[in-house]
Amino acid sequence: MSRPGQPIDIGPRAGDILGVIGVEHDDVLNVRVAPGTDQTIVATLDPVADNVVARGRARALSRSIWYEVTVGGTTGWASSRFLAFLGRTDDATAEVVATVGEVPVAETMAELGRVVAHSLASADPPSTITLTVAPTIGDVGVVVYDVVGLGDDSVMGWRLRVFGQPTESGEAFSLMTVERTALCGRGVTGDGLCV
Repeated sequence: MSRPGQPIDIGPRAGDILGVIGVEHDDVLNVRVAPGTDQTIVATLDPVADNVVARGRARALSRSIWYEVTVGGTTGWASSRFLAFLGRTDDATAEVVATVGEVPVAETMAELGRVVAHSLASADPPSTITLTVAPTIGDVGVVVYDVVGLGDDSVMGWRLRVFGQPTESGEAFSLMTVERTALCGRGVTGDGLCV
């Protein structure tokens, strides 16, 4: 079968494990029979799927690069824009507080997450900020945002799991913790650093 695009020698090696990035919480990443958004969908991936197995092949179309991947026994092609190596997770709370100038407070967990995401985003080039896991509220609120596009081909961005607690009035949420996972473009070392 003839596939669209030209084969290229970049991208993950066969057997590398990738994660989905930059997909909205109410959407999916389509895996297609061949490279291109006009190709038949053979599988869909959750916005935080982390079990995507690279096949070691990549193809370039005029405006995108596609990786051949396998998920749950199905093999197809997915846009490289929405795939990355998941690196080390660290605590970015102090960095966020220092950047914002105080402990952030917002009316909703979604808004608190946006404040955190903007504090760790790049202005040049502008990062794309995506709500990847909708807020859940209990004793503690949790929301997840992806910040993609830092102008670095090694560290493509961050996955931010933001924890907040209701304020005394109960009318807002105050930041508790930010867990930051590196989204790596070229691979990860054995201890989770982007290469």
